[in-house]
Amino acid sequence: MILKVLQNPEKKKKEDFSKMIKECNRLTNIKEEFSQEIFEIICMSKKDFTKLRELVKEGVDINSKDPLIEEFVPIIAAAQHKKIELLEELIDLGANVNITDSEGRNCLMLLIANGINQDKIIEIMDKIIDRIDIKHKDKQGCSVLTYAIGNGNRKIVDKLLNLNMEITEVDYAFASAKCLSNVIEKYKGN
Repeated sequence: MILKVLQNPEKKKKEDFSKMIKECNRLTNIKEEFSQEIFEIICMSKKDFTKLRELVKEGVDINSKDPLIEEFVPIIAAAQHKKIELLEELIDLGANVNITDSEGRNCLMLLIANGINQDKIIEIMDKIIDRIDIKHKDKQGCSVLTYAIGNGNRKIVDKLLNLNMEITEVDYAFASAKCLSNVIEKYKGN
């Protein structure tokens, strides 16, 4: 509707502008409802995603940033706040799994960094493997593999290596630091 009015400026009518304004207002209201719903799910541990699904059906963009908090993107917020059920729902609703936070970290990196169960992360990886840029690096040059090595997630490391991930110098540095840290911890008590 909006595009139609803008493409034919000579045929603009008062009713068309009125419809266009109503549609813009409707979309703005849906976006605000969506932001509120995500906030309630994350902050109040709401488990019912019915309203969320309805808002997506009405046309809300689940990949857009919150109008009030620029860094607040639902899939990133879900990963940062360890809201696994919400993250899986967003994935099922078609959320972009390649969206990153201000540090360049995607949802898998955040799940690993936040200590989510390895088996759960692998289950999520299996769901999104065809959609995610598995070789993406954050602003520090770290990949999902680097995060898995750095957090000692052996199962995830094995899974990534089976996906033909290449070990980089950054990965070697993290692995060396992890090994050194383990040795120091082991001998600290003696």
